[in-house]
Amino acid sequence: MLMPPKFGRLSIGIRTLRRGDSGSDVLRLQERLQARGYDVGELDGEFGYVTEDALISFQRDYRLRADGVLGPKTAFALEAVLPPQRQFHVVQWGERLSDIADRYGISVSALRWMNGLRAPAGVRQGRRLLVWRSYVVIAPHPQANPSVVERDLRSRTHLVSAVATPPFACQSDGTLSDFEGDEYVEMARRFGWDVYLSVKGGDRPLGDIVIRRRSRQRLAKELAALSDQARGRAVLIDVGPIPLGAGPRIERLCDEVKRLLPKATLALTLPPLDQGWRAMATGLEPTKLGRKADRILIALHRWEHLVRPNGEPLSFERLERWIAQAVREIPPWKVWMGIPTGGCRIRQQGRSAIIEEVSYRQAVSEGFGMGVRPRRETEGFSRMAGDESQPTYLLQGRDALERFMRIALRYRLAGVYLDPIGNEDRRLWDVLAHRLATLRPQLASISPAKES
Repeated sequence: MLMPPKFGRLSIGIRTLRRGDSGSDVLRLQERLQARGYDVGELDGEFGYVTEDALISFQRDYRLRADGVLGPKTAFALEAVLPPQRQFHVVQWGERLSDIADRYGISVSALRWMNGLRAPAGVRQGRRLLVWRSYVVIAPHPQANPSVVERDLRSRTHLVSAVATPPFACQSDGTLSDFEGDEYVEMARRFGWDVYLSVKGGDRPLGDIVIRRRSRQRLAKELAALSDQARGRAVLIDVGPIPLGAGPRIERLCDEVKRLLPKATLALTLPPLDQGWRAMATGLEPTKLGRKADRILIALHRWEHLVRPNGEPLSFERLERWIAQAVREIPPWKVWMGIPTGGCRIRQQGRSAIIEEVSYRQAVSEGFGMGVRPRRETEGFSRMAGDESQPTYLLQGRDALERFMRIALRYRLAGVYLDPIGNEDRRLWDVLAHRLATLRPQLASISPAKES
């Protein structure tokens, strides 16, 4: 698991650091920046121009106010468990840009854009090339064969950072179902991935279960025992729909889990955040929840959040507003965005739509059985529509995947969550491998968030 470097804490409560300062706090700041992949020059404890440039780069990468001053928010980001978003590659003798791009799973055009290289120019030996990295979590399909998933990912292991096990079902009393993710735990160890033990509600949404104190405490104890059994260092809790007044109970669940698993990474799956009276009714305070949990997953991988009652997909402008609202209340380096990789079956019932999530291959095979082929929609998804007596299928598409990744990069999110993996379209990995190739106009217009 990703753990913070073992350096001394930055004593930001005593002093704010800026260019011209010196001492042990500046030295620890330089060590932190260097551990994150930023060039600070010599570790001498002197806050000079090189350290200031490195700090400004860090602030820009994590959407902080890029003023070159170590304030409370920047220090909190340095102390947090952050996924590595950048790394450097030193060009060896005889290496070509295509060799380096293949090694890190990106396109040559993306590598040129990251380092400001012109198209005809090559690279000389010894040059340090910047490579952006995204934290990618995969969630295997419950019905997928682990050996098939491993075969499909064997040539793409460099694109994946972590795997979430098939979810445990939490019963009304807080007990969990048997562990069935041994194959994925072993796969993650072979490939060097992190492992997230996933939990969701069984016969009821987890948000309803944790309202009761005894169920909440039993769930926390079961998670602690499960973490010891599976030797997992991270937990992903799918809260599901948030009932009225459940916000404080979810916060208490986080406190219980962190008390029993102080060294584990805690991630929460939340639906798109409500506003106005709905947010007040649930009692959920995202800012406070962001302090208690290590990661917050915005569940845009659920088709129920992406499809309107009339069966039409939501616009990406609406999805981006949800992410923008989340990063206003939760630090972006703690936010994951869910991305669907399969499809959904839509059945119209009056003015509402009944949405069932299905795998990509299942949707395509059922659509071909109806005699229809996928047709590209305006939002980038693919649609297969039969007659009035037959369901409609909405599938993930190449253009939609690129739009999802564009939002994640635009807001400098901690990572993306792909669900489900195992029966997806093969073009998904082509999009991920070349995700930075066409994003320069969007990234150039980013304005950093202000630091208070």
